[in-house]
Amino acid sequence: MPRTMTAAATVSLLALLTACANQGPQQADADPDTIDILVTLTTTDNSVGQAPAGDTLQCVWRDPTYTIRDGADEIISTGDATSTLDGDATAADHRAERGRQRTNDPYLCTLPFLVEGVPAADFYTIEVTTVALDIRGILDGDRSGQEVTAEVTVERSDAESTTPVEIEL
Repeated sequence: MPRTMTAAATVSLLALLTACANQGPQQADADPDTIDILVTLTTTDNSVGQAPAGDTLQCVWRDPTYTIRDGADEIISTGDATSTLDGDATAADHRAERGRQRTNDPYLCTLPFLVEGVPAADFYTIEVTTVALDIRGILDGDRSGQEVTAEVTVERSDAESTTPVEIEL
């Protein structure tokens, strides 16, 4: 009798393993109708990517936002450009994102950010806006700054590449 139970247990175990193997792993596949776009903003203008006094490693970008249009010029994604770098930042008492100073002389500041779940298209026009601050205005009590906008149009293969789409402001 014990051999029959062992054989029955073995058959049950094999049936269970076969059923599990046929189901495969339960993984969520990436949505083929969306892509993620890595963007890097660059500037040589210290009023756009502001370097805190005496800091040669980081810079801050005030209120950076993005708008992405498809090839038919339809808006398909908008939002705040949120830095992929760790840490909080403010600029003139407003929301800001941390960037990285690449060089100090000449000045070069970058802001990397990722836009996830962008609907698939053949072409993308990526527009970014941030606020440039005038130190004279700040000293006079005007912290409003001036909006600065730039855009670039890229093909889908360039947008979904591991190389960031670079936009200069």
